[in-house]
Amino acid sequence: MKTRIIKSPNMTVILGQITDNLLHQHYAVQLTVALNEPFEVITASSRYRASDFAAKPMVKHQLNSAGSVLVLLVNPASRFGHTLSKHLLKEDHSAIPEQLLTPLTVLAKQWHQQEISDQRFLEFLKQLTDGLVHTCSFKQPLGDTRISQALDYIERYHERVIPATELADLTALSTSRFLHLFKHVTGVSYRRMQLWLRLMASFDLVGSTLTMTQLAHSSGFADSAHYCRTFKECFGYTPSAVFKRSEFESITTNKKTTG
Repeated sequence: MKTRIIKSPNMTVILGQITDNLLHQHYAVQLTVALNEPFEVITASSRYRASDFAAKPMVKHQLNSAGSVLVLLVNPASRFGHTLSKHLLKEDHSAIPEQLLTPLTVLAKQWHQQEISDQRFLEFLKQLTDGLVHTCSFKQPLGDTRISQALDYIERYHERVIPATELADLTALSTSRFLHLFKHVTGVSYRRMQLWLRLMASFDLVGSTLTMTQLAHSSGFADSAHYCRTFKECFGYTPSAVFKRSEFESITTNKKTTG
């Protein structure tokens, strides 16, 4: 089965095998669930086998799976991402909390076995993540209303990467104050989030006739070298390996799946 990628404004879902990647780190919160057999986990300080794995943003890790796995890459500045980072995940990397692991595993296996469609999978996933956010009683996950306002704006205009100056104007803050406050509240820098969003935007161009340089420019990178280097640092793969049509299939949806 080809590895499949589904995108939404605040989450990227990957279903398939993970092999031959390198130690890497990225902006997203990562959740990984084995669908048939345990996978190997390598971090900066450990190496072990597991059936599930969770990592906070910017935690170095490497996975190798002979069988299929489900990977969720969650924007840590979304409500679900913030709930994961600040409430459910106690360590930088750990097992997935049981209240999330059990229903997520069931849902992943149903999707993997084609018992439910992509759309139904996304709908059920949204119900699950919304329920966890509600259970945590964290209706305002970001403790500053100005940052909440900025994040709502980012989500509303998720099809473009918004300059920090635009959000500073929106929140009536200086650019430097906005950048400081954003990192203080969310735990990640806005510039790092911009870089991640540009990488995610490049997935929309999979299968196009663009050259790597054109794809890099279209996604907001200065050149293909910067794009390829950033991509490999975040995923442990080169973009050409990920976008190879014979191995990977990309499915993009603009439907919100988490908020």
